[in-house]
Amino acid sequence: MTGWDEEFEALVRGAASRLPAGIPLDTDTDLSAHGLDSVEVVALIMRIETAYGIVMPDELLQYANFATPGALWAVLEKVRGGGAR
Repeated sequence: MTGWDEEFEALVRGAASRLPAGIPLDTDTDLSAHGLDSVEVVALIMRIETAYGIVMPDELLQYANFATPGALWAVLEKVRGGGAR
């Protein structure tokens, strides 16, 4: 069980362009191995901020927070206060 919603999964899949549709998106999927580069990270941040109505604090904009879907979801939940949307 991943814990994230469909919108998050769609956003991450859109940014990790080399992740085949049939491959499950797990908490520890290496996003950089699937096409998430620095340009896509910036675009993903903007999409997440818009989709969830948040602003990612600068101190959370670290590579480790975007390395896997699990890490990114944990950051998103932290910014959102851990509550449901």
